[in-house]
Formats: sequence, structure tokens, C-alpha cells
Amino acid sequence: MLASEPYLIGETAYNHQGDFDYLLNMVKSLPEEVDAVKFHLLLNPDSYIRLDHPLYNSIKNWVFSPEQWDKIFTVSLEKNLDVVALCDDPESLEFILARWPKIKAVEVHSSGLSDCHLLRLGSRFEGVLILGIGGSSEGEIERAIEIVREFGKEDIFLMYGFQSYPTQHKDVGFYRMLYLKDKFGLPMGYADHCPWDDKYGLIISALPCGFGVPVIEKHFTLDKGVERIDWQSAVSPQDLSALKQMMDTFWQTYDLGRVDMNPSEVAYGKWGPNKKVPCYRRNIEAGDLVELDDIVFLRIPEEMKMSDVNEVLALFSSFPKRINRKVKSKEPVKVEDFM
Repeated sequence: MLASEPYLIGETAYNHQGDFDYLLNMVKSLPEEVDAVKFHLLLNPDSYIRLDHPLYNSIKNWVFSPEQWDKIFTVSLEKNLDVVALCDDPESLEFILARWPKIKAVEVHSSGLSDCHLLRLGSRFEGVLILGIGGSSEGEIERAIEIVREFGKEDIFLMYGFQSYPTQHKDVGFYRMLYLKDKFGLPMGYADHCPWDDKYGLIISALPCGFGVPVIEKHFTLDKGVERIDWQSAVSPQDLSALKQMMDTFWQTYDLGRVDMNPSEVAYGKWGPNKKVPCYRRNIEAGDLVELDDIVFLRIPEEMKMSDVNEVLALFSSFPKRINRKVKSKEPVKVEDFM
């Protein structure tokens, strides 16, 4: 389990564009409200992308050395940030297993969800294995889960969301996210990719906390609105602080998924002061026959037990009934009045 309460991951992606100092400053810029920082690791582009792919030359320039990643991870941990390593190639996963086996989580991107070699390596990681499921069919997700479980991995976490540069509101699909969460019975997070300048963007990012999805991931950048890699959905470090506050607020509304009434609701629903209870409409003498029309429902100052009210309500199916005592108008009805 990655987290059981609001947990915010700042996603760096390839926004650094191969500039090591830029990435280092991204980490240093993160406010204390952020719980984790996520990196895309790639050590060998030839294990990830073919030479004739249009992105090959760019990606090759974004690669850092293992020693540089050591530095980045060290700085992150010194800031009390959890580290999530999204590994695009087997070499980066082997690097994590050999040198950083105690970080918070490793992730296999949805683009590698069918890569059984990558899944096998990810299954060897001691911590949380995140499977990115954006743009993936149920069959693809199911197969990936089966593979990692075959290798003994049970600490599996699904990350929903995809980057369509940027993702429009109509394409977010929270209903599908909750459906997949229930279908596979695994903890779920939401990776938001709404536009950086969307006036509703932070609200949408935080909204899943209101229905029990506590882990939110959001791209960030040092240059909001500047056209860098993955800039379309990247907000500022300051925006991440506001996002975490919204997450905490929405999480409170979820109330940890309880189905019984909370104490405040119980107090609101008190019979008598807050809920109408059956009372006598008129003065009635002992021995008189009481009709249902002789009953009126009123809020009264004194509190009545729900069990007592329910017993009275059950009497009404057998009315008219003869009363055994004298009662006054507006006095609450009691079961013993008819015993």
C-alpha cells in the first residue's frame, strides 16, 4: 500500500530535458506539503526505443548517469521526500535493485505494461510496485497483474491517468477509475494531466480524494507555462501546496469510507429536538378510542430514543386502539399508553 491518507507525488517526468542542475533545482523547490517525488529513469535508450523512432535523438540527450541519479536520490531523501522511480528500461530497474532497493516505489509505465522482462524485474523490488494503467485495456492490466503475481509480487499499486497533452475534462474518466479499482481489488492512485492553466485543474486533481483515492500525482515545473517537455500539465511548486490542501479537504468529506452515521450526523438526527415524533393532536380521556387522525407529528424539546419512536410507529398499523390513560394535546405518544 502506497498510502492510506492524502499523499501527493510531484512528477518531474522529462521536464528537465537532460539538464541535471534543473532537475536538482526541481527537487529542491518542492514544498513540505509534497510527500514524494517521481522520476523517469532511463539508462540505456536502446533498451527502450528503436533508433528510427522520432523521439530517439531527444531521449538520448535526456539520460543521466547512475552517479547523477545517486545524487538526485540523496538530495530527495535529505528533503524527507519519498522517491518513486519510474523505470523505462531494464538497466534502470537493475540500478534500483542494486543501489536503491529501499526507496518507496518503482513503477512500470503503461507503455511497458506488456514488457514481461520489465515486469519480472519490478517484481523483485521489495517495496511497492506501481503499474501505470493509463490507455490500457482491462485485458492488458489483468495480464500484467498476473505476471507480477507469478513472480511472487503482492504489493501492487495501480496508477490511473494518461497524458494527452493535456487531458481534457471529458477524457479523465473517474467512473472508469473506480470501476477498475473495484474490479482488480487493488489500491489506486490518480495521475492528473489536466492543463496547467485550467481554472478547475487543481480541483479535478484533488477530487479523487473525495471518493477514496488518496494518492494523487501531478506534473510540476520551475517554469509554468514555458514550452518544455511535459509542460502542458505541469504546475508550479506553489500550486502543489494548494493541491495538497484541497486533497486534505476532499479526504475529510470521504470520511474514511464509513457507511454508518458519524457522531455529527447522529446528533443532527436526534428524535424530538430535530426529528418529528408522534404526539396527540387533542386532549384524550382514559378509555377513549384513538384514531390515526388523533396523532400529529411535531418537533419537541425533549429527546426520544429511536427504539421508542419505532415501537410507537409500529402501533399505527393496528389503530384505532383504546388508550389506558388521560393525555394532553401535543404530548408525545408512548407505547405503554396502549398496553
